[in-house]
Amino acid sequence: MSLDCGRKPEYPKELGFRVQIFEKKVDSYKKMTKKFSNAVEYIKHQAGEAEKKIKSEFERLHNLLYLEESKRLEALSNDEKDMINSMQRMIDETEKDIAKIKELIETVKKEMGNEDLPLLKNFQNVKRQAHWVEPDAAFLFDSLINMGKHVGSLGFNIWNDMKAHIKYYPVVLDPNTASPWLSLNADLTSMVESSERVTVPDNPERFDPVVFILGAEGYRTGKHKWDVIVGDNPKWILGVCKEIVARKKKFTVSANRGVWALGLSKGVYTVHTDQRTELTVAQCPEKIRIKLNMDKGEVSFWDGGRETHLVTLKHKFEGRMFPIFGPGLHTTPMVLAPGKIAVHTS
Repeated sequence: MSLDCGRKPEYPKELGFRVQIFEKKVDSYKKMTKKFSNAVEYIKHQAGEAEKKIKSEFERLHNLLYLEESKRLEALSNDEKDMINSMQRMIDETEKDIAKIKELIETVKKEMGNEDLPLLKNFQNVKRQAHWVEPDAAFLFDSLINMGKHVGSLGFNIWNDMKAHIKYYPVVLDPNTASPWLSLNADLTSMVESSERVTVPDNPERFDPVVFILGAEGYRTGKHKWDVIVGDNPKWILGVCKEIVARKKKFTVSANRGVWALGLSKGVYTVHTDQRTELTVAQCPEKIRIKLNMDKGEVSFWDGGRETHLVTLKHKFEGRMFPIFGPGLHTTPMVLAPGKIAVHTS
């Protein structure tokens, strides 16, 4: 066996290809490093925004607690003054009675010091004067401060009064899933078209290029309900989706893609299951209520303002299901409505 000395070996060429591949890999890694560095700055931005929001909310709650404290201390002070004034009046009246009784005592003693004949003549008159018909001094009911009213179950009563100043949202938005063309409010309860593409990391959870966003919490069991104010927005999609729904490519909204939804486009309401079905709606709802029953495998849509049922979709949901929102690109925001806070005691 012999080598053809007139022919150049292929080894350098093959190794050159590998070098090119590695150089491209290096470039790719450098770009990824840049993205990671940008993500670090974004995480710092997130932390800063969260810190500002937390401090702002605690300051608001501190102010509310301070006002609540002032109100309760003022009520206690007023009760104290009223009780003391009432007790002082009783003291004054009792001291007046003591003075009157002492006068009677002096009168009777003076008459008792007279000779027998004058005392006998004046006895009936003295007897009438020595008669006392005023009631004895005594405590009245509710003379003391009602301690139960002021300090009984104090923490609970403060919290119960505070709930009027606190909003509860059954669902809040997950900004890490938001399309770069969406802008969210600080409370994560409102979404609207951004005037320009927002600079955010291209993390795997984020929808791009499709304009969607998910709720922050997924559900495996139980009943869940949330209201979304759509107003007069001409195009939107609302519903639930699987956690594995596609994020980085356009897709048709359907159960085959892991989405069960109701949508509005060009004046037509459409139910999105395995196929699209037009839904006749008597009056255009401004608030859509979504009820998810994981145990029964149902998601239903309601006109939240009129409390009327629109449609129910059935499926044996598996894994976690997330609220999904497609607000469309409009200047009018799509808003999550706060839920009712109810206190149950037993």
